[in-house]
Amino acid sequence: MKKTFNQKGITLIALVVTIVVLLILAATSISMLVGENGIIKKADDAKENTRGGDVKETVEMAANENKLIDYTNGIENKKSKQDVIDELSADGKLTEDEIEKLKTEDIITIGDIEIDFGVIENGENVEIDLSGKNFIWIGDSLMRGINENLDNAFPEYFARLTNANCLNVSASGAKINDDVNNNLMQQVDELISQSTGNEQVDFIVLNGGGNDIFNSDGKEIGTVDMSTNEVTQGDTLISNFEEVIKKLKENAPNVPIMYLNAYNIDLEAIEMLVYTDVKTYYELSYINNLLGTNATSFEEIKDKIIQVLTEGDSSKGIEPKITNVKNNGEELIQQIKNACNKWDIEYCDISNYISIEENEHYQSDYMHFNSNGYTELTPYIVEKVKEILF
Repeated sequence: MKKTFNQKGITLIALVVTIVVLLILAATSISMLVGENGIIKKADDAKENTRGGDVKETVEMAANENKLIDYTNGIENKKSKQDVIDELSADGKLTEDEIEKLKTEDIITIGDIEIDFGVIENGENVEIDLSGKNFIWIGDSLMRGINENLDNAFPEYFARLTNANCLNVSASGAKINDDVNNNLMQQVDELISQSTGNEQVDFIVLNGGGNDIFNSDGKEIGTVDMSTNEVTQGDTLISNFEEVIKKLKENAPNVPIMYLNAYNIDLEAIEMLVYTDVKTYYELSYINNLLGTNATSFEEIKDKIIQVLTEGDSSKGIEPKITNVKNNGEELIQQIKNACNKWDIEYCDISNYISIEENEHYQSDYMHFNSNGYTELTPYIVEKVKEILF
């Protein structure tokens, strides 16, 4: 049948409308894809921010290493600004424009990240000259170091940054609990017995509690009695801690004392630390028998192990180890803070700079630090000491 003019007109209008709608949809899609806030732009921004973060981390690491070398191997081993630029260029982390700009300037911005290359050779303003000052360090394995960092932990890194004399009497496994053989009070008593009375003590750094958090030996944490100037009554962890402080103050009056908290009591960190202990100290066959599983590796039942150690299972004689450690850690650290306030002890908390995401970078496990950790965390201690002394 032959179409009328009206029918042809309607068809033509519909076609035009369809084309217009398609053009609008196409424009919208293109805008979403390549516009100022489009998907491609956001992806590029994220990529640039990641690159900027990598560059900033490399620059800050070089700056921190240079600070330590000042007191160890000598200036010939320090990295220059150009050394770091060459290293980043070889890794494809810098553009030609950025390299050119760095010839005359120290600061560049990559994505939203501002990076100051000047700190590589000039360092950050954290060094202080403490030549001739005597620092005593009392504590556990975080202060003593383990594995490749044995006897090369916070005290030794601090000495390199400040030139202070650092006597490290801390011991791996030491507890606040004075009922065990290895405790903080023993370190204090040893110091006192070896002293001739002629040595000047200028500063005391104290840590401890990590081993008590993970194994309290049944001793209660206790609560600091803020209503008295004497040691809190009772045989508790916190009264033991106060006894240590009291004895230090009696034997080194007017000497600044600082408590150093470097314990990561983030739940995920505790989960991984306890899980690692299970893998280290138990046979897989024993765990399979206990949990009624038939796994061929610990990784297969990792989530189940963490779950049962979080919730506990009285029918199997399993305590909620992870939950207990988390609760004990939070409570003990809070009471230590209270004791520091009571006895006028400075409190330096570097645990905030430790993240579970960067565990492999900072720590050899989920508790102890590696060289990177000590290198990058010690400047925060230097800053706090500078605040106290100056």
